[in-house]
Amino acid sequence: MSFTSVELGSGGDLAYNVGKFAVDVPTSSGESKRVMGKYVDIYKLHEDGTLKIHVTSFNFDEPLPD
Repeated sequence: MSFTSVELGSGGDLAYNVGKFAVDVPTSSGESKRVMGKYVDIYKLHEDGTLKIHVTSFNFDEPLPD
């Protein structure tokens, strides 16, 4: 699995990371297929100064193989 950030930003107590990913998934034939997708992570700044993931979402660019 590989991730590539394409946009980072912040404002107030929130930050975000938008990117692309690639993952090899097994098929019913026993081979693997590389599938691409996109993701977004929203981070929230906590009172102790740490930035932690608040929300994450992803989707694949095409249906997963059988």
